[in-house]
Amino acid sequence: MPTYRHDRLPGGSHYIRQTSWEDEAAGTIVNGASSAAGWLVGSGISGIRTLARNSQDRRLMRAATALEEASESEDDNAFLTLATDFSNRYPTLPDGHAALAQALQRKGRFDAAIRSLDEAVRLGLDETQARMARADIYDDAGKTGKAIQELSVLTRAENPEVRQISLLQRARLLMEIGDLSQALKDTNDAINTLPDEFAYVMRGHVYRRMGDLALSLEDYSRAIQLSPESPELLETRAEVYELLERTSEAQADRLAATAATVERQPATQRSASPVQTSAHLAPEGSPAEVTEHQTRPKTGSRGAVLFLVITGILCLIVGANVGAVWVAVLGIVMVLLGVAFGLGSNR
Repeated sequence: MPTYRHDRLPGGSHYIRQTSWEDEAAGTIVNGASSAAGWLVGSGISGIRTLARNSQDRRLMRAATALEEASESEDDNAFLTLATDFSNRYPTLPDGHAALAQALQRKGRFDAAIRSLDEAVRLGLDETQARMARADIYDDAGKTGKAIQELSVLTRAENPEVRQISLLQRARLLMEIGDLSQALKDTNDAINTLPDEFAYVMRGHVYRRMGDLALSLEDYSRAIQLSPESPELLETRAEVYELLERTSEAQADRLAATAATVERQPATQRSASPVQTSAHLAPEGSPAEVTEHQTRPKTGSRGAVLFLVITGILCLIVGANVGAVWVAVLGIVMVLLGVAFGLGSNR
């Protein structure tokens, strides 16, 4: 089953991408250094735009805007070209060289990325930004020891978010070299610093690597309490339930994860499903044209239908596993009500 990486950027922004347990063998669901480094570089470019706006330098503002857009795209070649041009045109701006370092890193040119970052530091780049970016470059280059050194300094930062991200990222690297005891200490310190869902998930991964599935499950459950509608966390806990042979709970988590994923999708994607359009349900020979009101149920109705059906299925699973007939019957009733409600809302 798929797992997901949920990355947090300083300031509260998040993004999610699918990964696998093998890719996450280091034990983290938070890609601390890279996400923070990218955010800091983006913040620096935004700062250039502000400087340009205040000085009425439209040429600089256009160049910074194009650079920022390139840094957020997946076109590494375009990003490198724009970052090179920008740093050559504005050689005294440290954030331009920091952006160039990130562009070189994305192309796998790690030594050149470090040199560009060193130039940015010489020009006055913030130390936190420099160390976070340098740790990420060393990590990508396979220089784990150097990455740990940079992160170790950041674990003493005054900013709690920077400190927590650095602890979690260092724990991931420590797990890669097999130092599980220190990795566990880092995750405990991260929770003491900022006890959010990402820190608990990270410690859950550490316990999982140590073979303590019970403690791993407890931390995953704490993370889900803090983020109850997160499909990636539910999928992660479902994996541990399966390892513990608690099949019914794993199925319940996967059903809940599916429901949360559906609710997360834009309304246009949900309404495009064949089961949600009257044109697909109409008998042969009936008029093909229907109004938007006819083809798409109301959002509130869809949520109620989904709740009834999912809850009913869960009751069926639980009732069948524990031998509670009345629970299973209740599940059947809820599913039927959900189906009836769904058909009624589509009329």
